[in-house]
Amino acid sequence: QNSWGYSGSGGNYQYEAIDVDVFTWNNRDMVVNFSAGNDGPSTNTVGPPSTSKNCISVAAAWLPTYDVPYDSICWFSSRGWTDDNRIKPEVAAPGGADTTYNNNTADYREFIWGAGANSSWAGDSAHGYLSGMMGTSQACPQVSGATALVRQYFTDGFYPGGYAGSGASVNPPGYLVKAVLITSTVDMGVKSAKGTPVPNQAEGWGKVVLDQALYFNGEGRKLFLAYNTTGLNTGQTFDTSFVVTDGSQELKIVLCWYDTAAASGADPTLVNDLDLTVTDPNGNTYRGNVFSGGYSTTGGSADRRNTVEVVWLPASKAPTGTYNLSVYAYNVPNGPVPFAVSVAGGVTPLAIYTTNMSCVPEVEGVRVVWNLNTFPRIVGFNVLRSEVEGSKGEKVNDRILPASGSGTYSYVDRTVEPGKTYYYTVELIKDTGKRYYYGPVKTVSGGLIEEGFVGIDPNPFRDRTGIHFAVREKADVSLKIYDITGRNVATLINGKMRPGYYSMLWEGGKPSGTYFAVLKINDNVYKEKLIKVRR
Repeated sequence: QNSWGYSGSGGNYQYEAIDVDVFTWNNRDMVVNFSAGNDGPSTNTVGPPSTSKNCISVAAAWLPTYDVPYDSICWFSSRGWTDDNRIKPEVAAPGGADTTYNNNTADYREFIWGAGANSSWAGDSAHGYLSGMMGTSQACPQVSGATALVRQYFTDGFYPGGYAGSGASVNPPGYLVKAVLITSTVDMGVKSAKGTPVPNQAEGWGKVVLDQALYFNGEGRKLFLAYNTTGLNTGQTFDTSFVVTDGSQELKIVLCWYDTAAASGADPTLVNDLDLTVTDPNGNTYRGNVFSGGYSTTGGSADRRNTVEVVWLPASKAPTGTYNLSVYAYNVPNGPVPFAVSVAGGVTPLAIYTTNMSCVPEVEGVRVVWNLNTFPRIVGFNVLRSEVEGSKGEKVNDRILPASGSGTYSYVDRTVEPGKTYYYTVELIKDTGKRYYYGPVKTVSGGLIEEGFVGIDPNPFRDRTGIHFAVREKADVSLKIYDITGRNVATLINGKMRPGYYSMLWEGGKPSGTYFAVLKINDNVYKEKLIKVRR
């Protein structure tokens, strides 16, 4: 909870904002809220540290009274966008009322009240005073209180059944809490931003109303969650699906992740970039943050600015049936990047948190690895293998693999043929006998025959190319791009990596010409030539 910031630095991404992103990147269970500032009503006035990528930036809405029975943004609340055109502020909460309604004369109905040190509207020196204040500094604590309630919802096991203990007690990552908070927002209407629907520069995604996201037993609007604490690297995709059974509800899907810090004044500030796409039962595909008239629309292009992506459909465009959801790691130079997806509407709550899964070829077979993020009465697992894409295949383990709580599990399939392509699926078994499936994940058996580059596709290339390589054992790995003069023009990865196959996406520099990809694995150095041609 932070009710402070800098005035006169509207939209700037500078050191205080960078500090927030460094902290949250390294402490991903934390949620940091900042008031947006009181430099409105002009645009591009939201101030640091509220301009950080990972914090929740809070605007001030009017406090409705019987004189002003509607929600709208306070005239003084700082507006977005940031200098690099990110959506800040992101949410709004009551921070005062409309003093202009009473000819700029404030009375007690316009203020947010709290204990004060001085005589203000009520009280005496013996018993203390009540002080009335307005500002985003008064709005931010309300969002922080909502943040605490969302966290408690998970620690008390309210998910997925809507009552305490219906699920496991989970300490949610901060990006999951942020996703749920933004899932709860409502558009305050045409008065919020001079007729501009969400997302807009005044309220961001709207006013926080937790009942729009948190499901309690017996309610019609439900919550579906999927989050991945291991994360994605460039070129990897997370796919899942959910079912809408009640077509009378709006449907809202929010993807959120924490990003590493960027340089001061960077444009864009986004470093690690994920993409959200949702396909409805009729085959309509929606991209994150492609909006028209306050709701998602088909078409458009992927967002290259924000760490929050939203798909929001009115009930009239949210038919019943199965929806396919995909999170694609477009470019992750500092990965892997964990993320969370929150879905609210007429959905069927998922009885588990979706696991992360990978397949690692080894000399003796294929090691299938998966992570169970919580333990809602899952009693065991089966590993299924198929030689046909799209088929779950047959069980390869002799007996059910027992579950023992949250954590990482693995199984080595030693019955494979070298050099053959397989598709693996993990079957999760609940104590009721119900089964859930995660996968399939494609792999080629036979172990890592060679370490180093295994392909560059396409090459030559115009806009971007995929660089594929293999790591035999856990190692310090760097992948850098150099131009013909030997100048380092890009660093795609620099850190420790586990054994496996990896793909990194490089969007080539502006000039066409010859470049070199240099891969260093511990003390071994590999080099490949890249050719960028004119468009």
